[in-house]
Amino acid sequence: YTSPHLKKFNERIRINNKLISDKDIVKYYLKVKKHVDDQSFFEITTAMAFLYFNDRKVDFAVLEVGLGGRLDATNVVVPLVSIITNIGLEHTEFLGNAIGKIAYEKAGIIKNQVPVVTAAEGTALATIKKISNERNSKLCIVNEKNTNYRIGLKGEFQKLNAAIAIKAIEILKNNYGVKIKEDNVKKGLLNTKWPGRLQFLEKNILIDCAHNPHGFK
Repeated sequence: YTSPHLKKFNERIRINNKLISDKDIVKYYLKVKKHVDDQSFFEITTAMAFLYFNDRKVDFAVLEVGLGGRLDATNVVVPLVSIITNIGLEHTEFLGNAIGKIAYEKAGIIKNQVPVVTAAEGTALATIKKISNERNSKLCIVNEKNTNYRIGLKGEFQKLNAAIAIKAIEILKNNYGVKIKEDNVKKGLLNTKWPGRLQFLEKNILIDCAHNPHGFK
C-alpha cells in the first residue's frame, strides 16, 4: 500500500505487484462508503486497502505511511517491524517546522517491543532513540550503504535505502523465523522500479518528482 499514485489510483493497492482491479476498487469503496462521515480521501483509501488485503489473506502487507506517522490512518496496525528511512523537512504545515518535531511525529509508528529500523541522523535519530527506549523497542541503525547487492534504482542514496530493506528482512528472519532466500533479496533489489524518480526517458532526458529540498538533494 503506497501513495501517491503516478498514473492511476490502482497503483496504491497491489498484491504481488498486480494492481487492484477497477472492479475491486468499486467493490471496496462501496463497502467503506456506508461508514464514511468526514474521513479524508487517504483514510477511506486505507480502509479499502486493509479490507482488500484481509479478504485476499496476504502473508505480508507492506504499508507506507501517508503523512507523519503518529496520527496516520495506517498507524492502527501493529507491525512486525517499523521502518523510518530518514527525516527531512516536509509537510511542515502539519508536522511542525523543525526536524525534532517531524521526527516525533514519524516516530509515532514505533510500537511497544516491535523492532525499528532507521537511517536517521542527528536530532532526528536522538528523538527516535528516546521513543524506542520508552517503548522497549529494539532500534537498528543503518549507516552503511550496502554494496554487496546490485540495485535496480538509480541514485547513490538508494544504496542506503537498500541497506534498510535488507536489515528489515534480517529482522523478519531472525525474530519471526520467516524464510526469505538470499537469492530472492538479490532479485528484489535488482528488479525494483520507481517510475518518476531519477528516471531517464531517453539518454539525455532525466525526470524526477522530488517534492522537498531533502528529496532534491
